[in-house]
Amino acid sequence: ATKALTIVNDMLKSNPGDPTVLAQKWKLQAKLHDFAQAIQTGEMMVHSDTALADTSYFQRQIAMASEDTNWAKVAQYAGQASAKFTMNANFAYLHGVALMKLNQAQQAADAFRRSLAIKPGDENSELYLASIYTSLKMSDSVLSIANAAIAAGGDKSKWGPMLLGPVQDLLAKVKTDSVNAAQYYKRAYDLSVHADSLAPSATTHFFIGVTSVQLAFDAMRSAQAEAQAKRLPEACVDAKLAQDYFVQTQLHMPAGGSVDAATAGNVMNAVAQYSSNADEMVKLYCKKK
Repeated sequence: ATKALTIVNDMLKSNPGDPTVLAQKWKLQAKLHDFAQAIQTGEMMVHSDTALADTSYFQRQIAMASEDTNWAKVAQYAGQASAKFTMNANFAYLHGVALMKLNQAQQAADAFRRSLAIKPGDENSELYLASIYTSLKMSDSVLSIANAAIAAGGDKSKWGPMLLGPVQDLLAKVKTDSVNAAQYYKRAYDLSVHADSLAPSATTHFFIGVTSVQLAFDAMRSAQAEAQAKRLPEACVDAKLAQDYFVQTQLHMPAGGSVDAATAGNVMNAVAQYSSNADEMVKLYCKKK
């Protein structure tokens, strides 16, 4: 290949813009793994003859730019190819991957949506898009795409962890919006349980433990308020709910302790200290007449 490249370069001295000879040089440079130079030669080749800018050309340019970790070039060629070959889902997908590498999340999301419009249900595009939605804290969009993928038979082991991003977003909201903390904890708990049913992990157990103990405290406070208002049936329901949440904490937090040992210890101490209060409330508020 090296000797052949020397001959081709000599030929180009007398025919500098010959697209056929440039195509030979392009392939030889690629064979020699001289990707940066090959990319430049490829651009010269299609400049001389635009008809050579076919799917094979773009695939080779994208592959070489990827090997050279030149993500700007990958984005350039994949974007050009996607615009030219509008029904090729792979070019749109590769455009999205390159844009993600360049930290252009919004543009990458657009590319993956184009890919999915051409090839609905493509798992790689869906997972990347869900990952972008997670980074952009678009929890509803994450849930929408995850639930649709799972309903269509998607791999639960891949989609379960995707639901934990929205859980973290909900728990973050508690710090800035304490008034609505109870509803954030409940939503985070439900999502954690759902994620655990799809792909159990220490993280799903940890989040169930963290949220269930908070919901137990909320239920106990509600039970007290109902009792003070002389609404014992409602107080009984809330007291039993507190019991159930404490049980969930006891079941899940030990398995999630490796995520954050300090928090897990605090949660389990709280259960040991206050779960008996929920039991007493049940005895007090749920007396049979």
